[in-house]
This record gives sequence, structure tokens and C-alpha cells, in this order.
Amino acid sequence: GSGDEWYFWCRRTGRGDLADASKLAATYFNAAWLKTNLDGRLKLMTYHLCEDNQHAALEDVREAVKLATAAKTAEDDIVYEHLHIALLAAELKQDDDAKAARDEVRRLSAAFREKFPEYADINIAVCDVLDGKPPSAEEQAKLDEQMEAKVNLNSCCNYRYFLGRAYDLAGDHETADKYWTLCVTKGPFSRFNATLASKYLSDRRKSTQ
Repeated sequence: GSGDEWYFWCRRTGRGDLADASKLAATYFNAAWLKTNLDGRLKLMTYHLCEDNQHAALEDVREAVKLATAAKTAEDDIVYEHLHIALLAAELKQDDDAKAARDEVRRLSAAFREKFPEYADINIAVCDVLDGKPPSAEEQAKLDEQMEAKVNLNSCCNYRYFLGRAYDLAGDHETADKYWTLCVTKGPFSRFNATLASKYLSDRRKSTQ
């Protein structure tokens, strides 16, 4: 029952017996219930990304959107799945799908901007980076200040991953590493995105050795 926790811990910390954890994880993530449960689908997405299976991860998060829509998930929550789609589709060079996802993120953000303006600003910034129009240094500093002061810890962790991944895909690895490092040092470590940030930082270290 803890096959996911052990595996993600190994991926996040670089410690433990990843080979044995991977064997248990392969059994855990084969469970049928994961595919019919929103949190389960997001776990699967995280697992597939850790295994560098982006196509499977994209299918997972697309299915997660269907589950979230059926459950009438709030706009400010379902934007999480669409941000993942925007990033994955961009990575896989599925340009039309990536643009459609960014457009949906912008639409959702506009819908809840009055209630959560800081969250909307960060969502739009992720899309702008992917569109090749990153915020200025001054705008980026404002976003960082908003995340520290006005965004809850769980969302802050998620957004640091999203911004990091967007900058990484845009080729700005220095800024990407800045956000990912904050993500993995400040947590919360229960967030799937903290595990992903650590995975990409680890990949970067390996590629420069």
C-alpha cells in the first residue's frame, strides 16, 4: 500500500533503494482503481514523468481533466490539470494542444481573477513564459513576492514547479533551477510537484557531470 510513497521518496531525495522501490511501485501503479480516481490519475502522471514516459503522463492528466470535470471541480482547482497539459504538450511538440491548454488556463484564470488575483497572475505568467514572453525582472519579483505573502503553501509549491518547468522548456535553466530549488527545499513534500521538481533538478545534475 505504500509503494507510491517509497518510490516518490527515493525520487525526491536521491536516497534509498530505488531499484527495489521501483519494483513495488510497478505493482502499485498497476492497480485499476488509480485510473478511475482523480488523485490516482495525478499519481500516475507523476510516476510516468519520473519514468520519463511523457506520452503516458499526458494521457493521465487528460483523463484527470475528465474526472475533475465530472466532479464539477472548481475553476481555480481544475486549472492545475490544464497547466500540466500545457507543459507536457509543449514538451512533446504538440503545438495545437499546448496552445489550447494555455488558452484554457487563461480563460479559467480570468473567471476567478476577482476572487484569487494572485493565483491568476501566476497562471498567466506560466503561459507567457511558454509563449516566449516571460515577465520582466520587475514583474517576476512581484510574482515571487505574491507567492511568499499571499499564496498558500500547497499552491506555492505547485506554482514553483510550474514556473520552473515553463522556464526550463523555454531554455532559461538558471531561472528554472531557482524555482525548483525553492520547491524542493520549502515543500510541502507531499505535493506531487515537489517530487517532479526534484526529479528534474537531479536530471540536470546528472547531465552536467
